[in-house]
Amino acid sequence: MRIRCFLIYFLLIISCATRHGMMGKVLRFIERTQLPVYLTPMAKGDIDERHPQFHGIFAGNCSTESVQKEVYNADLILSVGSMNSDFNTGGFTYRLSQKKTIEFHTYHTKIFYAVYDKVDMRELLPDLTEHWPTNIIRQYNGTQNNIEPVILDAKHQTEIVHEYLWHKLPDFIPEDSIVVAETGTSEFGIFNMRAPKGVTFLTQILWGSIGYSVGAALVGKDDNRRVFVLVGDGSFQLVCQEISSMLRFKTNIVIILLNNDGYTIEKFIHEPDRAYNNIQMWRYHNSFEYFGDGLKQNRDQAITGFAGQVKTREEFEKAMAQVLNETEKIHFIEVVMLAMDAPKSLVLTIEGTREYKKREQEEHE
Repeated sequence: MRIRCFLIYFLLIISCATRHGMMGKVLRFIERTQLPVYLTPMAKGDIDERHPQFHGIFAGNCSTESVQKEVYNADLILSVGSMNSDFNTGGFTYRLSQKKTIEFHTYHTKIFYAVYDKVDMRELLPDLTEHWPTNIIRQYNGTQNNIEPVILDAKHQTEIVHEYLWHKLPDFIPEDSIVVAETGTSEFGIFNMRAPKGVTFLTQILWGSIGYSVGAALVGKDDNRRVFVLVGDGSFQLVCQEISSMLRFKTNIVIILLNNDGYTIEKFIHEPDRAYNNIQMWRYHNSFEYFGDGLKQNRDQAITGFAGQVKTREEFEKAMAQVLNETEKIHFIEVVMLAMDAPKSLVLTIEGTREYKKREQEEHE
């Protein structure tokens, strides 16, 4: 049996495992085989990041150096529900060797270079779990996932920069919350962010559509789970009217708006001086007031809590402490950030995509 020849096994869970209700079966497979586990950004939150076999987020060049080294040094990679879109692969910077990768999909299975149609992971994975040879099971005793320490620029000791924000934010997100991250800096910010236990992450990694997060937060509302919306100023301007719905339906949603003065992700892609990536500045933190907070209404409204602008780390932490204490209220935190500051994962993805397109162009010339 070929699998007996391999020394190190790695399992990557991508996106379709959750989409097809497979996570229970996947977890049983993980615990049966004792394999180290890596998630891609699209699957973030599908497994408790404190699970002893969880080892980190893999997205090509966007991964930490230790994650890249371990994945690329694997003898065999088992990929469940692969979705190799640009954002999910760090700008197409995956370098997984097909010679040592087995892919499980819903309508086919691919073993190295051979494709087996109609071999469905929903049926195959439970069979593989049941028949996994006991003599190749090794108790996993590797190092658990550790978030690499953040190195903050000494020039920005009080300002709210991305490296600080995504390191600090998990301290204020309770277990079992729902985090809706908008396409752009928010989406990339959560890639390597520590995930509190039981948190569900909703992102638009596949299509990269902007403006969905504010409305999606309403769909994700659950009386027993707090919803946090992470949205940029540009995306917010597309769907700001949903704040009215949040007030009307008595939600306790937490809106964290990143005000970096325009479409930052587009500025990185198309250079910062393109006029169409600049937008009208708004008083975002006054959104509750504009959409009727304090006016006489024909039905009960949400109770509003913090609604203001924060420019320093001290102000941010004070506002978020209020959010933690006032769980029955809806909050709006406008976080003022530097215009061309961005998460490292976003910068690396854009660089990777440029290199990929350059190679494609050269191949066609």
